[in-house]
Amino acid sequence: MITVGSIAAGLGEALLSKGMKELADVGRLAGPVLLKLARMFSNPQVLLGVCFLAGFFFLYAAALSWADLSYVMPGTALSFVFGTFIAAVFLGERVSAWRWAGVAVIVLGVLLVWRDEKVRTAPPAAPAERHSTGGPIEPFRP
Repeated sequence: MITVGSIAAGLGEALLSKGMKELADVGRLAGPVLLKLARMFSNPQVLLGVCFLAGFFFLYAAALSWADLSYVMPGTALSFVFGTFIAAVFLGERVSAWRWAGVAVIVLGVLLVWRDEKVRTAPPAAPAERHSTGGPIEPFRP
């Protein structure tokens, strides 16, 4: 689930980048903010990118329902790997050796985190119930 979400995030970011580059520098566009937003969301790549990023969010939230944040969050860093690959192959960006080295460090970090067998921390034990007298409640034994 985390890997699929990271792929969705990488695709979403690449589509968002492509769409925004078609619009030019939105900060320099004349007009009110709502007009700028309308122009952004009228671009199909931007809209599809937002949909992929929303898909990532829901997969991320689902992963958090069964695993610790300290396990899930580093896994989402894989979106950097997929995003860089998509940028190089499909967007034609020149990715330097330094950037690829950074991507390799990210992959190594994710692998180190995922080597831990403990995906979820056990919830703390519930405190024992007590009588109004202060002593523990004993089960009834006839």
